[in-house]
Amino acid sequence: MNLEFKEKVWKAGFRPTLECEVFEDRLRGKLGLTNKYDSAQLALGRSLAEPTSPEPVRVSPEQRGKTTIAGEYLFGDEIDVWMSAFAIDGQ
Repeated sequence: MNLEFKEKVWKAGFRPTLECEVFEDRLRGKLGLTNKYDSAQLALGRSLAEPTSPEPVRVSPEQRGKTTIAGEYLFGDEIDVWMSAFAIDGQ
């Protein structure tokens, strides 16, 4: 894997849409999770199981959620696995 790309993902901040943030907050509450990145990982994993690709999200900054999740927390030590899953799913 390209180490420069991996480092950019690791250091990046990921900010969901307001709609996704509301869903993620509800999911976290229902499952009793304490960290935002835990429920975000579940949502990402679930989206990878969908048979079709989602429509691209084009929203203004005002339509984005308030909380940014750091790549290092979102992907953790499994960043190679996540990046591979995204690459395979995108084919």
